[in-house]
Amino acid sequence: MRTHARQVLVIGEPPIGWDPAIDVRAANAMLTAYNRRARSVTATHEMGFIDLWAPFHDIARCWGWDPSTPSPAWQAARSLWSDGIHLSEFGVELVRDTITDYLATHRTLETLMAEASV
Repeated sequence: MRTHARQVLVIGEPPIGWDPAIDVRAANAMLTAYNRRARSVTATHEMGFIDLWAPFHDIARCWGWDPSTPSPAWQAARSLWSDGIHLSEFGVELVRDTITDYLATHRTLETLMAEASV
């Protein structure tokens, strides 16, 4: 009987879009540091790390979000966040696509299935 997981995946945190009640730049700096540490731990312990920061950052910038001056998207704009913190349907779809791409690229499911049949 196996006493530990065959594969551990860590999913990084995406940036915060906006929130007038907090210093979003400072919060995103803390999330960046957290993701860096998480990535380092996963590399040290042979775990997978799924980066959400880069895809969120890139797509949000294409849609007009600026990480140096985070503010709500104008009313008709698409946004990855429904309220600046929680994901919109676009954000959820991006998470799903990013995880699916990682699993396919790293052949995670095939590896786990092959290990299970041994």
